[in-house]
Amino acid sequence: MRRTWCVIPQKSHWLMTLSVLVLSCGVVRADTVSSYTGTLTSSEDYFSVAVTVAAPGSTLDVQTWSFGGGTNAAGTVIAPGSFIPLVVLYSGANINASSIVTVDYVANLAGTLVISDTYDTSGANPAVSADTLLSGSGAALSGQCPPGNPGVGGECGDATLIVTGLPAGSYQLLLADGSYQPYSVNPGPPMSTLFSDGFGDLTGGSFTDCDPSATTCGNWAMDVSLTSTVPVPTPEPSTLLLMGSGLLFVASLRKRWRWNRP
Repeated sequence: MRRTWCVIPQKSHWLMTLSVLVLSCGVVRADTVSSYTGTLTSSEDYFSVAVTVAAPGSTLDVQTWSFGGGTNAAGTVIAPGSFIPLVVLYSGANINASSIVTVDYVANLAGTLVISDTYDTSGANPAVSADTLLSGSGAALSGQCPPGNPGVGGECGDATLIVTGLPAGSYQLLLADGSYQPYSVNPGPPMSTLFSDGFGDLTGGSFTDCDPSATTCGNWAMDVSLTSTVPVPTPEPSTLLLMGSGLLFVASLRKRWRWNRP
């Protein structure tokens, strides 16, 4: 967790600092980053992890590393060459009883920048990222270098998923082969919204674009970052007046002490 601390100068400008404190200490950013690694036993396997959002309006940032390799947030060097991954965000306390999170996509016309999705309960787009999906279904958020790295063949295939404006609650993050797609992703809402609707298997029994000469097919690595901005109550005018009076009093005592000092 990272906190922003407000520091009062030790020498001068005490009164000027009061207004700066009120303006600059309005928020505290709480950031958490978790790194996960593992191996899928087959192209029809998947990994899921629970994500708890404590503060409304939070941002979830997911980055995979196993296709292009790199160094994850834990400082572990991840070898390149594994499959193209798919990451999906669901809402619910249990993956088997969860429903797809819907978002509004932001068009990425340049095709080179990672653009975040905005949480929207009335949205028709699933919160998903995979380089195997059509560009109209969020693929513009995947296969970008950076933040990912080029794979063994020089292409970019790691998934980047950023969802902003998440309300507080329980969520489930799914990682699977990019061609093992939940029906809640493809065809997606409104035809399918539940994880329990099952998967469409397009893998043909093999991991998508894995290079077995470079790594063990099935290896995966993923960083999950959760950022929230928590507002800090602004003091009432009467409280500010008392604070200002207190600072004036302390300043006068300090000045008098200097005059009377031998």
